[in-house]
Amino acid sequence: MKPDPDSPENSQIQIKDFEPVKKVLRIKVGVDLINIKRFKKVLKSGGKEFIDRVFSQVEFGQSKEKGMVSLASIFAGKEAIIKALNLSAENWLAIEILHSGTGRPEVFFLDKKIKNKLKSFDLSISHTREHVIAFFVCFLAGE
Repeated sequence: MKPDPDSPENSQIQIKDFEPVKKVLRIKVGVDLINIKRFKKVLKSGGKEFIDRVFSQVEFGQSKEKGMVSLASIFAGKEAIIKALNLSAENWLAIEILHSGTGRPEVFFLDKKIKNKLKSFDLSISHTREHVIAFFVCFLAGE
């Protein structure tokens, strides 16, 4: 008699068939959605102090050339990263997001403590005329 592939005996995974896991990878995710009109108001009311607290000179310079959507995109990207990594607002300048030649955002962690926690990561940013959304996902090395 042929064994039934759908029987419970054949569908259960035997624990003994696996090697013990030595390290655990934890996945962290952060997302941020920005209304561009509202962001313009925040930027205007916060002025230079807000810009200096949140954006590096390189980020601001690149965004100045590309416009308000670019600046809002960097802000959303940083917010998504800060949420995923559970960082404080003091870490704005520890993260730098630049535009690559392909248009993909490039993330640089300027604080080695943050950088060393990450096994791998990716940031995606998209926008319409009214909104910017940023999605960050990373793997943290476990103990």
